Amino acid sequence: MCANAHPSSVPVFTYSAMLKHIASHFGYVKLPKNSRLGKCSACIDFAQQRLRAKSPLEAAQFASAWTHHLALSSAECLSYKDRCHQAKSQPSLYMSLIIDYSNPLPLPTHSPVPKAWMHFGNQFTMVLGGLIDHSHGKHLFLHPQPFWPKDANLVISTLFHHIQTHLLTNTTSNTQPSILYLQANNCAAENKNVYMLAFLSLLVSLDIFQEVYLSFLLVGHTHKDIDQLFSTAQTKFHTSSIHTPR
Repeated sequence: MCANAHPSSVPVFTYSAMLKHIASHFGYVKLPKNSRLGKCSACIDFAQQRLRAKSPLEAAQFASAWTHHLALSSAECLSYKDRCHQAKSQPSLYMSLIIDYSNPLPLPTHSPVPKAWMHFGNQFTMVLGGLIDHSHGKHLFLHPQPFWPKDANLVISTLFHHIQTHLLTNTTSNTQPSILYLQANNCAAENKNVYMLAFLSLLVSLDIFQEVYLSFLLVGHTHKDIDQLFSTAQTKFHTSSIHTPR
């Protein structure tokens, strides 16, 4: 995907060269051997169909479709990075937000896990939420899942609180961005629903923003910068003993 996103005249690191570079200059960075993230269903299907092809021509057709799929995913990622760069370089004109939530974190947890805890049921779960404002920094939120489920109400409340804090409290018009870029995941219960569209329409109707763009990456290729926040927090969670929420 990285090679597809660059012109052929621009040299690109191969995977092995990248690993050597990291080992030479960033020895303190630990790369996991196995990723816990899911893989794209379309990519898996293309790979299996190519292996089951009955002729070289049919295999080439599946390979071409796979290449087109990866190129589209790469183009979407580059578009997202371009919107982030616009917000960082011109915060008075653009605001770029990305919001997402991690898997529930069960409490209490103990590391290493005793055998007596292997079948411990009915645990209290916390939901870790994250929001990145590419002009104002990163934010993490911790919600008790039984009281604040992951739905449109929670997402819209988080967005409203952030916009109110960073925009509505600042009455200087020349520092308020007029364009909002919102990046979200493909979950219908949280983002792809009439409540989210109504909220974003209300932001334009109330002249808080002149334009609002809601964007989604391809299903299966949504591992973004915000996932790094969750990865760091979850790694600490799974290697620590936490008995009560704080």
